[in-house]
Amino acid sequence: MIARVRLAFVASVLALGLFCLLIAPVAHAGLGGIKAPNGQKLFEFGLLGSGPLTNPCTPDWGTCTLNAGVNGNVINAGSSLNETMAWSNDSAITSAGETCYTAAGNGTIVAKKGDQIDFIFNGLLCGDSDTFIPSSLNATYIVTGGTGRFATAVGSGNFTQNNFNVNNDLTGHPKAGAVVVGAAAIVRFDGTLTKGPAVKPQP
Repeated sequence: MIARVRLAFVASVLALGLFCLLIAPVAHAGLGGIKAPNGQKLFEFGLLGSGPLTNPCTPDWGTCTLNAGVNGNVINAGSSLNETMAWSNDSAITSAGETCYTAAGNGTIVAKKGDQIDFIFNGLLCGDSDTFIPSSLNATYIVTGGTGRFATAVGSGNFTQNNFNVNNDLTGHPKAGAVVVGAAAIVRFDGTLTKGPAVKPQP
């Protein structure tokens, strides 16, 4: 009973903190005119969001998919992130009551106007050895391209995903308007990204 109350409290606190962060205006940040090898300007890239999971990110499933509303620089409120990750029980590492698995996956970020950023990631998914709820993924991502202004995008950085259960209705993202009950997650990206028109090949 105590554990259930604690999880509900943590979920409520996380949701409130996320709401406050996401309603704040986000500035587009450059890196002083630095250009990437493909000739495009390099930007600091960050996003934060939340949404429902198709199923809990627990060992008995072996895979989970997230559909989140996100906001950040380079993209704006009203954007979305879809990602799927998988892990193998054979990769389990257990220590001090916590078990971790090597996890990997791919996903797409869709900006409000429809331009897409495609990415892959890998890292460690860790949780309590008995319940595995809540759990957390600490990973690195690599941008592999996209569409529109991100058609030739490159970039990389850190990707974290905190998974938990929501026992009461709450709005995961003020713009997405999704009411979440059950398995949910908060995601964050911190890294760099290029954007701009497709780079013409050099003769």
